[in-house]
This record gives sequence, C-alpha cells and structure tokens, in this order.
Amino acid sequence: MIHWKERTVDDMQFIKVILLFVMVIAACSKQEESVFEKYEIHESTVFLSPEIADFVGMPSHIKAEPGALYFTDNSFDRVTKVDLEGEKIFSFGSEGRGPGEFQSIAGFWKFEDQYLIYDYNGFKFITYDLNGDPVSDIAVDVNPVNPDGFPPNIPLTVEAISPHLLLLPSRGRNNSLFAIADIKNDHLLFLGSAVGDFVESYDGDEIQQSHLNREIPEIFVNFMMLSHSSKGIYAFQQTTGILEKYSHSGELIWEVNIKHPVQEGMFSHFADENRESVRSGEPALRLYKYAKAMDANEEGVAVLLNTLEKNKATVIWVSDDGETLAEITYQGINNELIGRFNSFTFSPEDSRAWFLNQQYGEIYSADWPL
Repeated sequence: MIHWKERTVDDMQFIKVILLFVMVIAACSKQEESVFEKYEIHESTVFLSPEIADFVGMPSHIKAEPGALYFTDNSFDRVTKVDLEGEKIFSFGSEGRGPGEFQSIAGFWKFEDQYLIYDYNGFKFITYDLNGDPVSDIAVDVNPVNPDGFPPNIPLTVEAISPHLLLLPSRGRNNSLFAIADIKNDHLLFLGSAVGDFVESYDGDEIQQSHLNREIPEIFVNFMMLSHSSKGIYAFQQTTGILEKYSHSGELIWEVNIKHPVQEGMFSHFADENRESVRSGEPALRLYKYAKAMDANEEGVAVLLNTLEKNKATVIWVSDDGETLAEITYQGINNELIGRFNSFTFSPEDSRAWFLNQQYGEIYSADWPL
C-alpha cells in the first residue's frame, strides 16, 4: 500500500524555493545562449591554386595580414606574399642545408621587422629581413633548455612569440599543458594543468591496444594547439574542447568549452574507424582532435573545428575578454577538404577568411562577418 505524506507549510516553501532556483538557472541558460551569435556564409571562391597561378605548387601554411596573404609552399620551397586579388608581391626562401636555406618549412611567422621560418628537418630557425634576405640561422639543439630532457625535440606545432620565445606543447610534463621556451637564454616556463599523465616515449603496442579498446592513447591525451597575440596566449586542449587564455607571464585569464553540437559523436566515430584499421593490420589514421586550426589577433581568437566529413566548415570565435562567442558556418566549404594544420586564417580588416586544401593546393576565400 502506498502512503501519501501530507505536505507541511515548510515543505511547500521548500518546493517553491527549488522551483524558483530552477527558473533562475533556466533564465541564465537562455541568456548565455543569446550571447552566442550565429552566422552563415553561403559563398566561397577558389582564391589561388596551381591551375590559377604558376607560382602556386603545394601550399602548406597560410597567414593573413591587412591587405595581403602569405603562404608557404612545399613544391617550390619558399614563402610567397600575394595581395587581395591573388597577385604575387614577392617570394623568398630556398631549399638546402646552408645558411639561410631550409630542408622543410614547419612554421612561418612575420614580426615587425623580420620573418621567421622553422626548419623542422634542419632543426633550426632562420630569420629574414622584410625584403626576404636571410639574416641569421638559430640552431636548436636536441635538448636546448633543460638537462632533464625537455624538450626531447621541437614538435611540429611550435608557435613563435618572437624569434627567441617559443610556445611548445609539453605533453603533460610537470603536470603542464605547454611551456614558454626562451631558446636564447635557456629558460623554460611550464603553464596550465595537464589533461592526462605525461608519457615519456612512444609505445606502438600500447597505442594499438588503446585503439582496439576504442580509447584515446595516453600519449595523445595532452594534444594542444597554441596561438597568441600581444594581449595573451591561447591554448586549446584537443581532447577536451577547452580553450584557455593566459597572460604572457603565465596567469590563466579565462577558459571556455567550445565543443559544438556539430561534433557530437565524432570521437566515437573516430574510435570505431581506428579500431577497424588496427584489426585489419593498417595504422590508425584518426587523430582525436576537436580543432583543425586556430588563428588569433588583437580582438580575439578563431578556431576552425574538426568535424565529420559530411559537415560544413565551422569556425568558433571567442573575443579577447572571453565574453562573446560566435559560430560561423561556411556552407560552401566541406570540412573534408580542409587540412589539419595551419589551414585557416582571417583578416578582420579586410573582412576575409581563407581556408587551405592541402591535398590539392587550393586556397579558398570567403567573407569574415565579424
């Protein structure tokens, strides 16, 4: 038999308080949703490609500045600057092992009075003046800043604040997310809280077993993407979807989770594909990453989301103060066409955004609505 309890005045007051609390929470949620601005861009064009211009081969990185776009090119081993019409302004750089030459371009940055190229295979940074003439080579030792072995090498995802200050993913060492390395003064500053434990070495058997178990291998849990402006450092946790902003001295200023409904089920899909690949004797090809590229300026940071192939390219914008978020969907650009690294850049001054199809060497242009 069910016994109904008679409610007292105190019980009713308690229920009213709970209902009021739920209403307040719901109202706050609606207010947060209303801040999230949404934009749809329906048109895009092929800005540059090998078919359009004979100075384009296989672009690997793109970076915008007001009135111009830079791209590095693996086919011609150089950096090229073009105007907003796609006309070549100048190019510089050459392949080789000598001073001012490089074996590969894994990073490119423009500073106020010079350019910087990171030669991953040559393990050095090369500075050039604004005319593109080489100035100096900065060799990076296998262990440049720490006798305990960090970094054992400079990763492909290095971000340069200056020719001597680098942002490096730390892979969880010292329970950190990343580090600021001063390669000139041999100084290292660890920042952030690691997502998972530090894994010293690559173990292929353990990684394969993780894929068979549909799990993220431990060595990949701390994957990071880094960018910066004069106002701070942006760090994106690839396996959690959390974006953080730090001051240049290392203080955490804000964090926001930018995982998006368009990414729902993505990691589960990747896990299924990786498991089937390993079962068939093939390498697992899917990386557990919530973002493909990130670019920042003085007003904030833009993150190109990683999504399943069927979806359109989606960019999340977060203002410098972390208060304003915007979702920009590019209906004319399929996610599957865009490469994994350095494949997105934007120029608010010119209201333009560019996307790089690294497989076919095509650079797409579209509106930037903010």
